[in-house]
Amino acid sequence: MDPTARIFIPWNLSIGDWSAVGAMAELYNLGPLQIGAQVTISQRAHLCGGTHDLSSADLPLVKSTIAVGSGAWICADAFVGPGVRIGSMAVVGARAVAIKNVENRAIVAGNPAAVIGLRPPTGEAGPGSPSGGDEAATPPREPKEPPATGSKNPE
Repeated sequence: MDPTARIFIPWNLSIGDWSAVGAMAELYNLGPLQIGAQVTISQRAHLCGGTHDLSSADLPLVKSTIAVGSGAWICADAFVGPGVRIGSMAVVGARAVAIKNVENRAIVAGNPAAVIGLRPPTGEAGPGSPSGGDEAATPPREPKEPPATGSKNPE
């Protein structure tokens, strides 16, 4: 937890193991805020658990639950609105505005947030991962024979 992150009501926060909250993140948890394990909440993200009842003339405060599933990533400057559930392994892109639930493994971006992709199932490597993940897209190369002695072509 970065020391500049703000938690409005600490007793309304539950956070799983190995989760991180970045610099200047706002956890406006008027209602319960449930953060799973191995979640990343990046710098300046805003999780807003409060709103007002617009159907009432006196606009009473509404305290809503927000839930963030394990392995999710709320990117820099993203906004998660009241009552929203972010699914496990989901990604809310930088500066995205999530005002509706985000499904497991969904990658959302924009305002309002819309699905732009899916993360691979747990245990599967994607392109650019340490294990390569490009095996299906790129056929393996055949090993080259060493050049014959005296060959003019080094290949």
